[in-house]
Amino acid sequence: MAKLEYRAFKKPKKLKNGDTVRRWYYYYVDSSGKKIQKSCGKGIKSREAAENFIRALPSPPRGKNTPGGVFAGIRANNVDLLVGDIAKDMFIPGSGHVKRRQQLKKSVSPEALSNNRVFMRHIIGTWGSRMLRTLEMDEVMGYLFAMERSASWKNQYIAALNEIYQEGQFMGCKVYKPDFPHIGKTQNKADHVNLIWGRNERSPKTLQAGRCRKGSP
Repeated sequence: MAKLEYRAFKKPKKLKNGDTVRRWYYYYVDSSGKKIQKSCGKGIKSREAAENFIRALPSPPRGKNTPGGVFAGIRANNVDLLVGDIAKDMFIPGSGHVKRRQQLKKSVSPEALSNNRVFMRHIIGTWGSRMLRTLEMDEVMGYLFAMERSASWKNQYIAALNEIYQEGQFMGCKVYKPDFPHIGKTQNKADHVNLIWGRNERSPKTLQAGRCRKGSP
């Protein structure tokens, strides 16, 4: 695992020719609580390579009375965290997150933890290298709308993402949380037509069919 003092993340960089590439960076929090961000270099092409790079770095300088660890500075200054850094230990037995779920009387059964880890892995794979505050409702919902998944699955995904925001609060990452909407289920084809044309209206095709039936012998 990478050192606790550093966190690797990926972000877009605009080149002089106008092209945009995604490069790997790392950050740490210094003794004053300021977040210091540096590049891992052009040759780093994957998370594994980035973590190997930061593993080889010396520990960052800290003041004599500054407690160790990146999260102390983050809590003091409310600095953003990466989605992946928040989610990586969630729903893992024995973690601080699971202990808090127990205190909140939420399910910590093996099945519940296993099911939610599936969503954590999915979210980390998609949004893990993003700072939590940068997620926008329109892009998250647009991503879900484009997926060939059931409404139930998408709502569980939203619930898991909401819990990441909540866990971020416990870690000192107090950012605005978008009000992600609940996705309703389309029961049948008629309901889908109602969603498009209004609850008490019928589509032009349905109206035309009705007229044909009236004129039929």
